[in-house]
Amino acid sequence: MNLLQKSQRLPMILVVWCLLATDSLSAQRMILLKTIPDAMRYDHEWIHADPGESLRLVFENHCRMQHNWVLCEPGSGVTMEVARAAWVLGDAAVAREYVPEHPAVREATGLVNPGESVRMDFTAPDKPGDYPYVCTLP
Repeated sequence: MNLLQKSQRLPMILVVWCLLATDSLSAQRMILLKTIPDAMRYDHEWIHADPGESLRLVFENHCRMQHNWVLCEPGSGVTMEVARAAWVLGDAAVAREYVPEHPAVREATGLVNPGESVRMDFTAPDKPGDYPYVCTLP
């Protein structure tokens, strides 16, 4: 009898653990970001997130060329600075997916082919501010 009760506890523990895991995943907010075909821009100029918020970015590329998404530190002209750093990578650009090693780069996707999408989980910065994002392909 005692053995049977112990064997019944394990499935119950697994159910509770699965429910807790599901709750923590549902706390993550999904953001859908798309490229606008033939416009060389994203469909959202800005994305609002609370400081420290857990986010899942789904980036869909609807253009005829590859794109990436690079989240930068705040600052005037920082996106152009990061893009230029990617453009001068030379032979390493493709291997690095046009994401430079730069102090202003916070998060980045790899290259996304036309008609494909990528998912990236990250945490919004703790410090409130305007964090610009850019595609760094030339």
